Amino acid sequence: MYGRCCCQTDGVQIVIVTTTGRGAPLTALQKSLARHAPDHRVRLLLAGPRPIPPVGADWLVPPQADLGPYRRGDLLLCHGAEVQRFAALAATIASGVLDEAEVLVLPEWAWCTGPLSDVEVEPGQVHVVPEWVDSRDSPGGRTSGGLLIPEVTSVGRGSSVVANRWLARLADLAPDATAPVMVWGDLVAVGGDVSAMADRSLALSPASLGHAPLLGDDAGWSFGGDPIRVASFPGFEASEPWWYAEPGDVPLRSTADVPGLRTLCRAYADELGESVSRSEATLVDHLVADPLPGVQVTPGMNRAYGQALFRSTMGGPVPPNPYLHGEAPAFLTWWAEQSTRGETGVSTAVDAAWTARGDLHSSFPEIRGRHQRDFRRWLWTYGLNEGLLSLVELPDPPRTPTRLAAPTVGPGASPPAWRAGVNLVGYHSSEVGLGVAVRRVGRALDAAHIPWQAVNYDRIASRQTGTGDRPIEHDYPVTLVLITPDQLGFFVRDGGGRWLNGHHVIGLWFWESDVLTATQRDAFHWVDEVWASTRYLRDAFASAGKAPVHLVPVPLEFDPADTSEAARLRLGLDDRFTVLFSFDFLSVVERKNPLGLIEAFRRAFPEPGRHRLILKSINGELFPRERERILDATAEHADVELWDGYFSAADRMSLVALADVYASLHRSEGLGLTLAEAVSVGTPVLASRYSGPLDFLDDSSAVLVGGREIRVGPGQYYPAEGHWFDPDLDEAAAGLRALADDPALGKRLAAAAAGRLEEFSAARVGSDMARRLGAISLRPN
Repeated sequence: MYGRCCCQTDGVQIVIVTTTGRGAPLTALQKSLARHAPDHRVRLLLAGPRPIPPVGADWLVPPQADLGPYRRGDLLLCHGAEVQRFAALAATIASGVLDEAEVLVLPEWAWCTGPLSDVEVEPGQVHVVPEWVDSRDSPGGRTSGGLLIPEVTSVGRGSSVVANRWLARLADLAPDATAPVMVWGDLVAVGGDVSAMADRSLALSPASLGHAPLLGDDAGWSFGGDPIRVASFPGFEASEPWWYAEPGDVPLRSTADVPGLRTLCRAYADELGESVSRSEATLVDHLVADPLPGVQVTPGMNRAYGQALFRSTMGGPVPPNPYLHGEAPAFLTWWAEQSTRGETGVSTAVDAAWTARGDLHSSFPEIRGRHQRDFRRWLWTYGLNEGLLSLVELPDPPRTPTRLAAPTVGPGASPPAWRAGVNLVGYHSSEVGLGVAVRRVGRALDAAHIPWQAVNYDRIASRQTGTGDRPIEHDYPVTLVLITPDQLGFFVRDGGGRWLNGHHVIGLWFWESDVLTATQRDAFHWVDEVWASTRYLRDAFASAGKAPVHLVPVPLEFDPADTSEAARLRLGLDDRFTVLFSFDFLSVVERKNPLGLIEAFRRAFPEPGRHRLILKSINGELFPRERERILDATAEHADVELWDGYFSAADRMSLVALADVYASLHRSEGLGLTLAEAVSVGTPVLASRYSGPLDFLDDSSAVLVGGREIRVGPGQYYPAEGHWFDPDLDEAAAGLRALADDPALGKRLAAAAAGRLEEFSAARVGSDMARRLGAISLRPN
């Protein structure tokens, strides 16, 4: 059938290498084998650090022999579970317990989709399916380095000699966590009793996908022309069937671009969902996969442990290992305790984080000196939020620096002359919404004839387009800070303290929840008052009760847009009714809710051809998993497109102006800048009836979509106890249909919205700012 076989293997033994002996992937694999290989004996090889024998299963426990001077748990902590599984298989084969029959070895994340009665197995031989199979590749697969552990292996009788060679090779590599473990590649390249299996039917994995086409139909799937019998799904989550990648990597191919793969992943996800309850999966994670509850085993931890282990062979102490019984508490102490010997002079854990994040080196060049306090503060804010370290691993927090008081004038002395004006701090050169906002505030200050200077801050992930327009020439007594509150500490550390200490400081802040974070509440330490540009923001910041909060809008004036036919052609627009939504992946995709809009569009226009939804985004490359999810949602609807990338400011505004509707089913917006842009160029708006945009949108000027307020819940950037909006998608779909069917409705709404926006002109907002600044009692600086 496949043309590559050495012998028939009916009744051959199938060994599944498993860490836990239970869980959804293993159950799904066992069910698939029962369908496609009912005559084979199936055994479980328990390769985990603390195996739990499954009830009623035919199972094996590998011999617990050490690897030279190293314990089996040492290998696991140095190189991870994949190498541990390899070592367990090698030890089991070397013991001779599998010599009674030929063996086909599968990982627990494999899935059987076809018969296994025809696989090459020879006495005394081991055949491996490398990461991909191609005659142009070397026999061992990838030769550029990295981990090379095959997904599928066939083992002939009497292969213990080969297995002992594997174990010897692992013993040589055990302490070096930085060296690529190329065991299979090394052995296959030598030739002899280990060879590559040139059988694409067993080779489908995330690593092989880029090297052969995958096709699917009602009869099954083929990979490189061969009907698939085994596919591998390492790290696969049933809740994310669009994400087919090696753990910690990104997909080589998008499931949205490979219909056969998309169907296959969904079929496997369905089987996973039927295989195990959530409670059992949690039990497995707790007992086996998580030796240090609350602490993630990271590559930095692997590397640091390997270095300590190597030092132990030269007379140093043997470090404790959390995978070995009773050693987890001692390991945490060793990992997080104060140490002055490493790179940072803080602890082994912090040294590992420092090594993993090379970008920190330029931000904190004097890490063992004057920058260490700032680095500790970064760890307790962004490092913790980004999951770089857990609470258990963090060093003692730094003390909050004391803000200096404004200078006073001595008795009898004349106050120094000073000029009223504003130091405007913000992302003046950035294309994010806050960059647009700070430039609009500058226009308002100009309109009110208030002197100001740009203090540019560029610690932000989005693209920069230049620097502040004006050189810094003055030290005005008022500093207006339009950066996120949680960035204030960084701003101070980066030299911005001179604009806060001794000045009247105003925070012009934005936020998208009714509950503030601890870092935001701490930021009130640096400001004398807060300006909120919408009523929603005023209520959110006033809830902290730490500083006066004033409602001071920001200007919502924008440059005119080019709506010529040339602009339409340049942007790739046609005569379909076009719905547009723009968002930044950095702005929390779940809050922006593009998936909700896609679903509403599908309900509104189920038949393709006459309507189009464009999702215009930026920074998708920084969030590949979220981008892949959106691409997956568009895969079955040809009229929905994701345009990810930067446009010029002129082209972006032309796209907004040329769209028939601008739609935003946001869960929350502090201001809603893109909605204001649409209003400014006469594009009708459909939006959630919630949060900041309601200051300039009402039922006379937009199609407002109702819904219900819900808790944010855990797992989000925003506090779990906060609230945001769940828009009614049927109501949104009805609104989109109404706008498509009645062009006059859109024109009436756009005209009314333009009138509302006049309240937010630079001149009117500048007057509001001037009144508030005039009410501030300033001491000379």
